[in-house]
This record gives sequence, C-alpha cells and structure tokens, in this order.
Amino acid sequence: MRPITNPRSLSPGDSACVALAQLVQGKAATADHAWVDAGAQLGVEVVMVR
Repeated sequence: MRPITNPRSLSPGDSACVALAQLVQGKAATADHAWVDAGAQLGVEVVMVR
C-alpha cells in the first residue's frame, strides 16, 4: 500500500484508514482530496466530507 499512498503525501495514519476501509470493504471518509486517487487505485470508495 505504501508505494501507492506515499507519492500522494498520505501520512501513515491516512494510509491506515484507507487500508482499514479496504480490509472491511467499507468506505473511507475524509476532507483530503489526495485520498480519492489512492482509494481509486486500491478499490476503496472515498467519501469527501466537505
């Protein structure tokens, strides 16, 4: 996962949230637009809160 999330400047905590959403086949909620690209590559739906 780090090779996908690191170039997008996701912190280790951000990466963990995306990974958890992937693991439980759920959604990740954030206000950080960088998550959208990482989520798309990992098959995780990212919901923007703002």
